[in-house]
Amino acid sequence: MDNLVETDPFPSSLPFPIDADTDAFIDELYFRTKNTEGRLPPDSVMNELNESRTELYSRVQTLKKDLKDWRGMLDNQVKSYREEIGDLRDSLNSEVERLKTEFKKLRSTLNDQVEKASSKLAELNESEEMPSPKLKAAETSLSDISNE
Repeated sequence: MDNLVETDPFPSSLPFPIDADTDAFIDELYFRTKNTEGRLPPDSVMNELNESRTELYSRVQTLKKDLKDWRGMLDNQVKSYREEIGDLRDSLNSEVERLKTEFKKLRSTLNDQVEKASSKLAELNESEEMPSPKLKAAETSLSDISNE
């Protein structure tokens, strides 16, 4: 065995000789077939992982931006609602004060009218010796109103 001749592990049964380009092509096909049976070439796996990582990073950045925009919009709405509630509170307080003032005026006017009516009734009582039952009832109801 002085002459070591490299023998092809897969002897060709083709009727024509195989040149170097064809041999490389067959080797590449064999390598692809062998790797598609469960494994991908390492470069392909790394490329897919990098693409996946880039895509995930992009999606996370988009979600972060959306969240930031949503928070800003929410802050603006809260600010707007607080201002509106403050305006409504101020308006309500002024309306309550206005009503209090009106009720004080009405109470004052009513008390003045009750006093005038009571004094007129007292004058009528003095002018008559015996007060009528209607006059006595009116006087009682006027005093009840003024006490409230």
